[in-house]
Order: sequence, then structure tokens, then C-alpha cells
Amino acid sequence: MQALNIPETEAIESKFLSNIIESAQTRVENYNFEIRKRLLEYDNVLEKQRSKIYRQRQEILSSDLERLKKEILEKIKKEIKNIIELNYNQKQDELDLKNIEEEVKTIFPLKENLVSFFEKEKDNLEEKKEKLLEYLFNLAEKELLEKEEKEGKENFENLLRFVFLKTIDTFWAEHLETLEDLQFASSLKSYGGRDPLVEYKSESYKFFEKLQETIDFYIVRTIFKLTIQKNG
Repeated sequence: MQALNIPETEAIESKFLSNIIESAQTRVENYNFEIRKRLLEYDNVLEKQRSKIYRQRQEILSSDLERLKKEILEKIKKEIKNIIELNYNQKQDELDLKNIEEEVKTIFPLKENLVSFFEKEKDNLEEKKEKLLEYLFNLAEKELLEKEEKEGKENFENLLRFVFLKTIDTFWAEHLETLEDLQFASSLKSYGGRDPLVEYKSESYKFFEKLQETIDFYIVRTIFKLTIQKNG
């Protein structure tokens, strides 16, 4: 009674008490609504990412061999381009050919010497980078076609699909754990005056972009290393 500032000897009007209870219930309901709304917004971020991953999986499941080969070749070319760019020293305007060789060998068995290839080229460095990309990509495409011939079309299609799906599923599961940790970390930022939901959306987008890069990285570095076990 003291909390309500009502004398103990005073009779409580039912209408007065009802108004207090109704006001308290309204505040609680509004608070719970804001919590549910907030949680739903967090869930929406995850659901958008989940939909993209499931759509990617469905595309892999419904793709034929030619579509799968096109997809893997696009990823291989992108990774080779990344390797070249990461080993380009803009300040000195030169390429680390030795490191490029070693990095490319993590994708497919490169037998050619890139230094000798470059000695034949008389163009400027930017044109050489383009030619090097095409040169390495053509070698990778040749290796992939030889692998298809060795495995057989049906086995090679199954191998491609397995590598795609297994890699996506493995890193998606890790990504889900990362988002759980991120949600907790974002909630702590509210103490610093920042909106935890805004922080979560921004960081989760960056993590999802990194997820896609990681998936591509491991797909192209796995496909040449696996083979289908043939019976007999």
C-alpha cells in the first residue's frame, strides 16, 4: 500500500485499482511487443541469409553437368584473379610470380613455369596480368576436362555436386554459430550508446559476404583433389 501511496485505512475504489492494473498491463504488453518485434528483426536478418543459401543449394541440386562445370570454372577464374591481384605490388609495379605459382598449385597441378612465360611477353604489366589470368585459366579448364574424362561424366557430375553441397553445408553451419555470438556481442554495444540491431545487421552482412568467399575458396581447392571410388 505504501508503494501506491495510499493510506492503509482508506478504502480502495475498484475503479482506481483497475486503472492502475490496466496501466501496468499496458506497459508490460508494450514492452513485450517491442521485445518480440526486436527478436523478429534479428530473425529476419538470418532468414534472408538462409533463403540465399537454400536457393544456392537448390540450384546445385537442379543443375546438370554442363551448368555445374560452368559454375566451377567461374569460381576458379575468380580465385585465380584474386591470387594475381593479391600478389601484385602496386608500389613497385611488379608481380610475385613465385608466390602466384605456389598459390595456383593449391587449386590445380601447375607444371608450367610462370617466369619463362612472362619473359616472352613484351606488353605492359596490366596487359600481362590479363594474359596471365587467361593463361592460367585455360590450364585450369584443360585440367578440369581431363578430370571429367578420367572420372566419367556421371561420376564427375556427382563429384561436383558433392563438393558444392558439402562445402556450403559445412561453412553455413559454422556461420550460424558465428551469428549467435554476434547477436550477443551486438547486445553489449547498447551500453556504449549504439543500436545493437544496427550493429548486428551491418556485421552479419560482412560475415555473410565472407562466408561466400570462403565457400568459393574451398570449393576450387577441393575439386581437383577428390575422386570417385569406382567399384571393381
